[in-house]
Amino acid sequence: MSVMYAVSVIILLVLSPFVAKCADEEESPVRVYDQEKFDAELPKNPHFIKFYAPWCGHCKALAPTWDILGKKYNIDLKQEVATIAKVDCTVNTELCSSQGVTGYPTLKFFKPEQDHDKAERYRGQRDIESLTKFVQDQLDQPEAKEDEAAAKVEETEPVDGMYVLQDSTFEKHIETGSHFIKFYAPWCGHCKNLAPAWADLAKSFADNGRVTIAKVDCTEQHDTCSKQGVRGYPTLMWFSGGRMIEKYSGSRNLESLDDYVVQKLADGDAKEEGTEEKVPHMKKTEIKSEGSLLIGTTDNFEDIIAEGTTFVKFFAPWCGHCKNLAPTWKKLADAYSANPYVKVAEVDCTEQQPVCQKHEVNGYPTLLLFINGEKKEEHNGGRSLEILQGFVKDHGLHDEL
Repeated sequence: MSVMYAVSVIILLVLSPFVAKCADEEESPVRVYDQEKFDAELPKNPHFIKFYAPWCGHCKALAPTWDILGKKYNIDLKQEVATIAKVDCTVNTELCSSQGVTGYPTLKFFKPEQDHDKAERYRGQRDIESLTKFVQDQLDQPEAKEDEAAAKVEETEPVDGMYVLQDSTFEKHIETGSHFIKFYAPWCGHCKNLAPAWADLAKSFADNGRVTIAKVDCTEQHDTCSKQGVRGYPTLMWFSGGRMIEKYSGSRNLESLDDYVVQKLADGDAKEEGTEEKVPHMKKTEIKSEGSLLIGTTDNFEDIIAEGTTFVKFFAPWCGHCKNLAPTWKKLADAYSANPYVKVAEVDCTEQQPVCQKHEVNGYPTLLLFINGEKKEEHNGGRSLEILQGFVKDHGLHDEL
């Protein structure tokens, strides 16, 4: 017995450090915030916050690194320097919606002196070195330099007729007049081939006064390219009066591009003279469906959401999460097939870019609830049939006969 007892003691002594280590690992140094803590703590000091969903694979992969970052700033350094926190979006749906969270994880840096909607979104690598550098850059960046840089961006002038647009200048640039814009990536071979012709096109119309030729680097200006539904490079779009009118699909030589611009300007002249003006909404557009599921397009979307409650899935066919949701979404449509007040629809954003752009769809799938034509709520919670039905019941109208 004494030999067995001695062996048991030795085993416990050997294993005890590992047992203690496991117990310690269960206590994350990252602060857990809900709406109340979010409102109370953010005015006190800078915060780097992870908005996540427990079921999200990328969130699980980031969790150990986020804990290391939390230990560095929340424990090893003074907490007043910066606080590392996290928000579970399946629980705090309204908070995440107010922060524009459409994909997981979303990482945002908040400064106490700034409005919450001006938080800096992190889009870099998710290793500890990159995350730490980002935090330090945010902490070390004087507000005067930020203001100076912002002013410099706003004052960007064309070079040889070419406008280089950024997230901060894009919307203001397109709100009036006509614009032919190239969305590209520097590493893209087709973009490199197009570059000389695009530069010559800009020079040709530099003094036109009615159209600008511009370009957007999508590796740097993520928000703009996402909002415009850019899925490949180069993408060429014609904008007029603040909205995207048409995606160019013709040849990419200078002559073809030049002819296109001339034709679009001529079309604009004809419409101003009333020669091609059509009477809008003479009749409702055709609405197609797959069983009980309505298929939304740019032409029929307003008619679909005009009356009652409409729950809409904005998706891309290549999106894995969209594919997983598809069978449940059809079941949801079937569940409301006999209810005249509730409709379930879907919109393919790779085909119907204008409507997705209008409703600021930045990730897939995006689930939006409309009531009598107005967008009311975004669903950021679980995607089981029961949860989706519960969302309609909690936020919609006339969900039961």
